[in-house]
Amino acid sequence: MGAARAFLPGGIFEELQRSIDPQAQRIVLAAERAADHPVFGMVHTLADARAFMEFHVWCVWDFMSLAKAVQIAVGCYHVPWIPPQSAALVAAIDKVIADEETDRGPDGRIQSHFEIYLDAMEDAGASTLAIRRFVHLLRDRAPISEALDKSGAPKSAAEFVKTTMNFALAPAHISISAFCLGREELVPNMTRTFLRNLPREQRHLERFFWYLHRHVELDTDSHGPLTAELFRSIVGDNSLRRGEALQAAVEAISARGRYLDAIAEMLRQR
Repeated sequence: MGAARAFLPGGIFEELQRSIDPQAQRIVLAAERAADHPVFGMVHTLADARAFMEFHVWCVWDFMSLAKAVQIAVGCYHVPWIPPQSAALVAAIDKVIADEETDRGPDGRIQSHFEIYLDAMEDAGASTLAIRRFVHLLRDRAPISEALDKSGAPKSAAEFVKTTMNFALAPAHISISAFCLGREELVPNMTRTFLRNLPREQRHLERFFWYLHRHVELDTDSHGPLTAELFRSIVGDNSLRRGEALQAAVEAISARGRYLDAIAEMLRQR
């Protein structure tokens, strides 16, 4: 495996690095490969960035469905209201949701990170047609699969989104594992790698840089520790639940790896 990658201090990956369990080691290896994926060194021009963003935006959208699944699992979001089993866990996921859904962007407006990303795409001249058509179809109550088909989503994006939605609709320990290990603890390492290689001279990418830096900041200082707390509380010490959660993590990280492979192949063929 070579030198161990530094993961979030106190996070779940750090625990798994110390484990001798083969499943834990598979997860760590998959996470290291994702963080060092060749695609993060392939975006050299504004045109490359546009192409990358048109694929990556689907990860930005489906992240929120996974986050909402965790929020619903730990809180009470129906009438009549009853107190949640753990107000602390509700506070943790509500903090993540508030930052992701109602952040103050680089121009001072309150927006979701998805909306900020769409603005970043338009700044760069990337097409938002497919993803906006997808959201429009969802507003009209189209099923996910139908919306993906009719929107013109890239095949690899559609496959990734469907995998994410399966995690979102799974039991809570599966959702939180995909959320914590497949997203919040994984993304900062991938993003740091990406930021080291992006063409900084491109003024059309200023909002994109803001988005990437903001996620490193939030995931490292706040969201990562909060979702690790959620993972420990929801997965707990139950061996069956933990085994299923770790298997979900393997699948989530592997799905991200396949998606990165598809983006890299698309960039090679341009």
